[in-house]
Amino acid sequence: MAEHDTKVGKQRGLFMTIPKTEQGPAEHLCQALGLSFPERARACPADQEKAIEFASEPVHKQQLHRKKALRYWRARARALEPERQALLEKLGDAERGVVGDSHLPVLREMFLATGLGGTEYLQRLSKDGTAIIGTLREEGVYPVKGSEAPKMSLEELYRRKEDVIQHIERVTARDAAEDRQLVWDSLKSEAGRGVVSGPFHLDKDKDQLPESFVVLRRFIVEQPKPDGTVKKRPCDDGRRGLCNEATSIHTPICLPGIDDLVSDLERLTRRILDKEGDAADVRLASWIADHSDAYKRLLAAQDVPVYIAAVSPCDGSLYLWRATTLVFGESGAVLGYGSYSSMTTCLVRRILGCPTRAYVDDYLGVHRYLDDSMLDDVLEFLRDILGQAFNYEKTQRGVVVIWLGVRISLEAFAVTLDIGDFQRKRLRDSIATALAADELAPEPAGKMAGRLSWCSSVAFGRNGRAYLPPIYARQHSQRQTVGRWPLGKRLREALQWWAGTMSSAFSRTKSLMPASRRPLVLYTDASGLYGVGAVLLDQDTQRFKWFSFHYAELMPVVRALFPDFTEEIEYWETFTFLLAAIMWRDDLRGRQTFVFIDNECSQASTTKGWSESEKCNGLIALIWRHLLAIDAEAWVERVASDDNCADPPSRGISPRKAMGAAFSAWGSDRVGFDGADFHRVWESIKQ
Repeated sequence: MAEHDTKVGKQRGLFMTIPKTEQGPAEHLCQALGLSFPERARACPADQEKAIEFASEPVHKQQLHRKKALRYWRARARALEPERQALLEKLGDAERGVVGDSHLPVLREMFLATGLGGTEYLQRLSKDGTAIIGTLREEGVYPVKGSEAPKMSLEELYRRKEDVIQHIERVTARDAAEDRQLVWDSLKSEAGRGVVSGPFHLDKDKDQLPESFVVLRRFIVEQPKPDGTVKKRPCDDGRRGLCNEATSIHTPICLPGIDDLVSDLERLTRRILDKEGDAADVRLASWIADHSDAYKRLLAAQDVPVYIAAVSPCDGSLYLWRATTLVFGESGAVLGYGSYSSMTTCLVRRILGCPTRAYVDDYLGVHRYLDDSMLDDVLEFLRDILGQAFNYEKTQRGVVVIWLGVRISLEAFAVTLDIGDFQRKRLRDSIATALAADELAPEPAGKMAGRLSWCSSVAFGRNGRAYLPPIYARQHSQRQTVGRWPLGKRLREALQWWAGTMSSAFSRTKSLMPASRRPLVLYTDASGLYGVGAVLLDQDTQRFKWFSFHYAELMPVVRALFPDFTEEIEYWETFTFLLAAIMWRDDLRGRQTFVFIDNECSQASTTKGWSESEKCNGLIALIWRHLLAIDAEAWVERVASDDNCADPPSRGISPRKAMGAAFSAWGSDRVGFDGADFHRVWESIKQ
């Protein structure tokens, strides 16, 4: 089910794992009951899998291994120090300041010892002056697709620098004096560390500037913090400076998500139980470390001169500063640093045997609770041997940590994920602002989509991405209306759904034990002539439930609760899913469920959270909110009509015959329609 792992696939919403069968519902049922739930089928890097295996060993064995590894590589670092010094002497002052304590000769030996990469890969990651630009891409580090060429050539980018400078002059004229001072002070500070050089006056120092170069504007971004204070962070605008148009390619960076962490915890728990049995101490903990000045510690490409424009608070003139490191705000820098981050996690896994993930510059690992020295050993390895620096005030360890705004609480055999109050408030405020202004520009849409994607992971795992596609679409939109970015109906409804969902706290608790209960399987269908039907199978109890309702039986409730209902088949297919989820909520609660729908429009729109049919959208919103309320994990699939065992009930016929002899011994229960109960649950969902 690898095709389900891509964000694009999730948003498209069209999944059909089981192709049309030759023998109908009976054969489809047998295959459906054998499916592995997508969340548990997540691929894991081979070295991460091996590190998890080693992390399940007794703690004293792991600690002894790390001590030996640290002792060996410290000795190699001392032996190779003369070679490192010789490399430093070949560098200029600026490059030497950036390289700092990095130990390239040790890295080279580690690459050879671990089989991580060849010399070319090492040189591209090193901080010895080798170029790292937006077009960097390494086989095996990132999934390689048919990457688009940059939208703009470097030559065209250079030619348009005068237009960019004029734009920067106009924009910076409106900047607050305080922000101008902060921008200028940040550049002066970076110049002292060799991160930038300058300043160069546009007119007086023209002879010191190359003929062709790229210009970016630095501006201040306000970042609210949980303690109520606001951090002001300098950022360089690679998008408005057109740099991203010429140095970036559309190669996705393979970043981990919340469910990769859950998967690691599940694997570690399973390994410990396999080795030590039910009496094993499987208490787990995690650690988090934040790489300090991550982008500023990697040299930029010297053949693409990048200058940062800023206004001097003293004389009000525009000056240029030459960037010698990766530029925070230029999309190519993310790709460049991503390679370095990937290298770091691979070395920690392969040399120390510590399961480690990295989301850009935020590193996270999992370990047995009693192994209280893992974080110290990892930091010693990265700091003292590789020469990396970390923000120690951001370092966390224990059974409760906060990673990228998500609170992760580890208990015996379980992990609870929760979006904190601060993160929810920030999202609610940004959504409310967009709704009030009836406008959302691409840049804030991108930030909002990224944060909501994490919320979606907390709420639904990897199995739901409802109401994200409209926001992602706005992030990449280039269509303005008279200089504005109006919401439009689809985007507005997506924001309204998230505003309602984020109005109350929500969390998800995941068992880390090997699955004791197999997933439920739900088939739903609606026919054009008779009515609706559904079948819910529980292979643990060897029983199935089913219902078959004529439209006339449902109409009184439907007319009362859904006055804008339509007779379109997509509407009734979607309604049947909602009806089954409400009627069988106690069965679905806390369970994993495969849902099979034979109507392509209904299945795809339910997954995406959007339908071309306006009247279906209200039903879809209720479905996702209800699944969230009952903590149900649903994966929605397509089934061919001839394979759908809910087809007979939708025509008033028992599904028993269609299910075949293999299910003849299963018990069954036919369920009647309780309009009052449906009305009561509907009211609670609406609230």
